[in-house]
Amino acid sequence: ADENSTQIAQLIIKLNNEGLSHSDDSNYKEAFSSYNKALQLINGANLNDGLLEATLLSNLGHAYIYSPQPDLKKAVKTLKESIRIKSLKKNSIYKNINESIAFDYLQLGRAYADEEIEKSDLAIYHFEKSLNYYSESPQINQQIYSVYEALTHIHQEEGNIEEAIHYGKLALETSNEKFGPKSRYTATALNNIAWIY
Repeated sequence: ADENSTQIAQLIIKLNNEGLSHSDDSNYKEAFSSYNKALQLINGANLNDGLLEATLLSNLGHAYIYSPQPDLKKAVKTLKESIRIKSLKKNSIYKNINESIAFDYLQLGRAYADEEIEKSDLAIYHFEKSLNYYSESPQINQQIYSVYEALTHIHQEEGNIEEAIHYGKLALETSNEKFGPKSRYTATALNNIAWIY
């Protein structure tokens, strides 16, 4: 049974990688197919590997958000389940668990910020949860810039100018430190601050 479990796990990883490749190529129909086949295999086999399932759910949620016909309700459901599973594994040997949870919260924030759902309060809540998890990481992650930028935009849209400026400045500091003063991220952060004023 152990050899069979290993083969199933390898097939699931292969399907996940195919899903990622299809997503990168904007072939979301095939991505959904790969992720769902992998999830069916996990549900059919007793693998006892929650992180593999959580990774698939996270990737599937991301695809639901960015496909040409987004399904934000499914994105929210799969991302919440991914976070739930990962939160149970926080003390495991998986070293990037906080960054992985932070990324899921970032994607949840984006789903709630989308005009189809447009729940700014929930978007802000999830962006801030993302920041909390990223802050537990020893290094500046590239995604933290994305969280600051998202918070800048949503606070500006909500008329919270002080908060928008605060997060805009944090995005600028992060982009300078992480990408350098001449990067497109730094230029975007400067532009975002200029638009607030």
